Amino acid sequence: MSKLKKAFLITAIFSSVVSYTKAENISTLLTQYQSESDLSKYTKQESLGHVIVFTREDLDTMQAYTLKDVLKVLPMFNYGPNKFGVISLSNAGESIRISTFYRLYINDHEISSIHTYSPFLTYDEYPLDNIDHIEVYFALGAISVSSEPSELIIKMYTKKPERENDSYIKAQLDSQKSYLGSIFSAKSINEKVSYLFTASTQRIHYHHVYVRGQQISRDQLRYHTFLQLNYNGARIDSAFSWVKRGSLSGFSSDGQPEEGLLRSITGYISYTNWFLSDKSLKFTLSYDRQYRKVYETNRATDGGIYYPLLKGTGVITKLDENNYMDKFAFALDKTFKNKQNELLIGTFWRYYNRDLDKLKVSYNGLPEQEEKDNPLLKRRLIKYFRIFSFYLENKYNFTPDNLLTLGARLDDFKFHHLNEKRRLNARVGYISRVNENFTLKGFISQTYILPSMFEIEASANGKLDDMEVLSYSAEGIYQKDKNKLGLFVGRYEIENPLTYDPTKGGLVNNDDSLSETSLMFRWIHNFDFMNKLKFYTWYSFSDKGKYYSPRSGASLLLLNNFKSWSIYNELIYKSSFDAYGIHLDDSWNYTVGISKQFKDGWRVSLKAENLFNNSFKVIYKPPLSSPIVNSAYDRRFKITLQKVF
Repeated sequence: MSKLKKAFLITAIFSSVVSYTKAENISTLLTQYQSESDLSKYTKQESLGHVIVFTREDLDTMQAYTLKDVLKVLPMFNYGPNKFGVISLSNAGESIRISTFYRLYINDHEISSIHTYSPFLTYDEYPLDNIDHIEVYFALGAISVSSEPSELIIKMYTKKPERENDSYIKAQLDSQKSYLGSIFSAKSINEKVSYLFTASTQRIHYHHVYVRGQQISRDQLRYHTFLQLNYNGARIDSAFSWVKRGSLSGFSSDGQPEEGLLRSITGYISYTNWFLSDKSLKFTLSYDRQYRKVYETNRATDGGIYYPLLKGTGVITKLDENNYMDKFAFALDKTFKNKQNELLIGTFWRYYNRDLDKLKVSYNGLPEQEEKDNPLLKRRLIKYFRIFSFYLENKYNFTPDNLLTLGARLDDFKFHHLNEKRRLNARVGYISRVNENFTLKGFISQTYILPSMFEIEASANGKLDDMEVLSYSAEGIYQKDKNKLGLFVGRYEIENPLTYDPTKGGLVNNDDSLSETSLMFRWIHNFDFMNKLKFYTWYSFSDKGKYYSPRSGASLLLLNNFKSWSIYNELIYKSSFDAYGIHLDDSWNYTVGISKQFKDGWRVSLKAENLFNNSFKVIYKPPLSSPIVNSAYDRRFKITLQKVF
């Protein structure tokens, strides 16, 4: 254990025990800092990290019908399709691939993939009918979350049935011949019982992608349902999602499979309740079931299929894989509050199980054979992962305008085939209201990031170490009258970063360290409660100096509401970059929308996305061919009709 970790832990425990006699809730200190919307005041957790909130009013004015509409405007990140056609987040400058550093939640339930950690295979275009607001945390080393350590936490909070008390139907068509249909209902049955229900179907067509004259597809068909039941303060959430998509380049060695599809089916049920008279004891229990099918064919003369689990067994020309995955989880935490102090003590346990149901493979066009019992595969296959954690976090107001947060978390985890390990996360945060207009906020954390089961299976020798991370971040916020200005700087340093080694044919831990620094400026001007302007500009650089996506950019969002009309303007700039010997130009993605609410419950919305047809470009390189360049977003014209009952 490093000296810094020991110091953090000792300080956190000392502060928690000694200062427990005092406190004031941080919400008093941060009244202005938490003014985005009514419901976000109750859910936003400043101790998690630096946060950007999309309120209910923002989502409605933006015509943000799916998660993509929100994440594509995030500063310091790029959001576009990876080589499997899944729209995924990446850090500025990094390649867009399977995302493993980010966690996605609906309320308190994490819905990221069991196998890859990526939230986006099923949820990249998740419909937001059931969502009230979204909070995005830059949260390296966050302590008080019931999941593995991550860089970014995206929390989607559902609508309150007692606030809605209505039902609606919605239909949408666009110029790419895509459609969306959904129903929504949320009502209070009596003082103790309420429900929220949504269901949607969606078909999305994307522009044709051609690789050396051959068309490859990432079109998708989706079904989603969500049901929430609330009884006397307890909450049960259950959800089902079914997504089928073309696999774009998939696992094909030349980037152009003859056939390819990905099917993902997920469902979960979670129970959350708060106990004691002050509701300070929180308990969560959940179960997830996930299914993933991969089907792909590619000729041997084109290099076949690169499948990590069977590398070295021969030229694969057909792959048909079925996986069933389960996640069992519980979390329990207790908050102790006094005049100047708030202490959180908690624990969580999670168990992931993977069942490879089918792995039929054809070599060189020969008849299929079942390979799930192949001894080589069995040595690589990760069948389970489990983690048990104990954490504490203390918030101490040593003056009414100064808050010190100290936290530590001990994780005990094990992957199938690999040794059990223990890791300590430690974090210190400081928030100061310098005066009535100016607030400072900063964090230092020492943590780690685990490889996913998928990454271990794709490693060169069947094992990977976790990556040690030391991060620093600071933010200054100036708020006066109708203006809010913020300046953010963040830096993280990674030991044992993962990299692909072509000579070893898989992922390895690199002996060199990696560091990245990000700067962001934001300005929010509230003309009034319903009209605002948001401006972000950002810049990121790495000590390695190699970039595979834009590393700087800016966005301007103008949200206007006047009587029954809503007008939205969005302009996103992304910088040029060079990768694989190809220069990709600056991009300007402009979106405009207008919406009219009628007295009889009808709402009509028109939206033009990427109006200039100048989205930033995504680039990736298949193992045996030249790089492939693809637009991140299509130009689309949408019309949406909604009727409230």
